[in-house]
Amino acid sequence: MNGSGLVESGHRHVLLKRMKRAGQHWSQPRAEQMAHLRAAYRTAGPRKFYDAIRGAA
Repeated sequence: MNGSGLVESGHRHVLLKRMKRAGQHWSQPRAEQMAHLRAAYRTAGPRKFYDAIRGAA
C-alpha cells in the first residue's frame, strides 16, 4: 500500500467511523474543523495539542 492509500484507509476507519456515530449530525464546516483538530492531535501529540488549546483561549 502506498502512502496515500494509508491515509485514505485511516480516514475511512478512524475519522468517518467516529463522526458517523448514532445521533451525530455534522455540518460541512464543523466536519472539516473536526478533521483538522484530529490531524493536529495525532501530529503534535496530546500535550502540545492541549497546550495550544489553552493558549488560544
